[in-house]
Amino acid sequence: MIGCTATKKVTSTTVEPQKTPSDAVAQGKDLYENRCGRCHKLFAASDYSTQRWPKILDSMQAKAKITDQQKELIFSYLSAGSAH
Repeated sequence: MIGCTATKKVTSTTVEPQKTPSDAVAQGKDLYENRCGRCHKLFAASDYSTQRWPKILDSMQAKAKITDQQKELIFSYLSAGSAH
């Protein structure tokens, strides 16, 4: 009888490092200040609720020429200090 041996195929992939919440907030703050602040005064994150900010960001996305990922980063920043 021949012994059975399990072979495990190992593949190597490059994985992008995960962003920590504080990284996302910092990047969102930078984007908010530099993209949104170009055209108008910046509102405090606490001026709107976490339910209201997405609608505002959706309406401004094309004007600010930001990607969906950038919009999510900005939302991370705004929701961290919003009026929940």
